[in-house]
Amino acid sequence: MKRCIVSIAFRQPYVGYQTYFMKSYEAAGNDIPVVSWTDEYPPGSPSHQKVNYAFKWFAIQECIKRGYTSILWLDCACYFRGRVEPLFDMIERDGHHLIPDENALGKWISDKGLDYFKMTRDEAMTLKLLCGTCYGFDTTNAKTQAFLKAWGESYEAGFWGAFYGGSYRDGASLASMLSKDPRCQGHRSDEAAASVIAHRLGMATTSIGYSPFGGGMCYQPHVLINSGYDMAVRLPI
Repeated sequence: MKRCIVSIAFRQPYVGYQTYFMKSYEAAGNDIPVVSWTDEYPPGSPSHQKVNYAFKWFAIQECIKRGYTSILWLDCACYFRGRVEPLFDMIERDGHHLIPDENALGKWISDKGLDYFKMTRDEAMTLKLLCGTCYGFDTTNAKTQAFLKAWGESYEAGFWGAFYGGSYRDGASLASMLSKDPRCQGHRSDEAAASVIAHRLGMATTSIGYSPFGGGMCYQPHVLINSGYDMAVRLPI
């Protein structure tokens, strides 16, 4: 398996997070290649404003083109506390590594998105939204290949679109444009599509607090990766 980590940062404060990302990665003794972009997009990617979070898809596709078969997407707000080989071992054992959010998918998918997947909001309310902070893929795995194909098709079909609800904070302000159902609070583009596809393919998720290491992203008590935007809680490097 040829392993890599992939991440992107645009403008401040995110470029600052990316700098800490790399410093913490090296300080923890990691040496798996990191494919990253700073204030630019991967080849072929539209802007974030044109198609929300399309850069994730194009970044992962670029890694595949470069011959990587075990790929870990991490948001630039992640930082490292240990060596990441155990996480890659899990990806290659299971074929993927996906983490559920605490939110219901039904709160963060537009009517247009539900129509695309032929899913009711009632059904979506029973499913968890996946956390887009971390996606792990073993591209030699047949189920993962099916996921990536369907994920790409959802992008091409306009599911990700420019009708994304923004952040959790401001998504509700656009909810009336996305659905008449008051349960809809916004649209989470890549995460919403990934959630439906993973569910239909029967791809298991790894919750925070449940893994061979004791957690999802953080792997307590053997912390490998943390994620957060509060620089004050981070140790100087």
